Amino acid sequence: MKWKSKQPAEMGTKFAMAAAAICALSVTACSAATTGDGRDNVATENQNLYYDTRAGDQPHWPAASDHPGSGRGADISVCYTTPGAVAGSADEQARIAFVQQVPGWVENTWGRVADINFHGWGPCPNDTRGWLVMDIEPGGGSSSALGYQGASNATNMTLGYEDTRQPVAVLHEFGHALVLA
Repeated sequence: MKWKSKQPAEMGTKFAMAAAAICALSVTACSAATTGDGRDNVATENQNLYYDTRAGDQPHWPAASDHPGSGRGADISVCYTTPGAVAGSADEQARIAFVQQVPGWVENTWGRVADINFHGWGPCPNDTRGWLVMDIEPGGGSSSALGYQGASNATNMTLGYEDTRQPVAVLHEFGHALVLA
């Protein structure tokens, strides 16, 4: 789908349903400011969900393979990294325990109501071109690239596993990766 406006009415039925589901979960919205490290400064205000036109003409996520050519849904490969974690450490185990919850949160919201097929969810392969890569880090800050970065690049997302606003922060960042703001 390609939207040219920030008008919620032009989002399409599936994304409107996603917006309603996410708002029901009290999704927070990014404020205009970012934190000192460039991550979103998340505020607790309610705002309409819209296609972020700053994405311009960048490519869209690949069409879902179970109904190719239908123009519905997307097919998104997702993986994770634990940068800086020592293998087998308590820190790494905490990150993995966190990331194991993410598929349920995302598939039961964005996946279900926006007709998106998320798959993978394991440690990242060596070649992550075209994948959505979740970097699981300590702390509470999270950020995401705005939309699909194309088949030649990874679309990167940082999730702070110690964020007390989970699953809201994860769903918020997945919205950015889907080019919604």
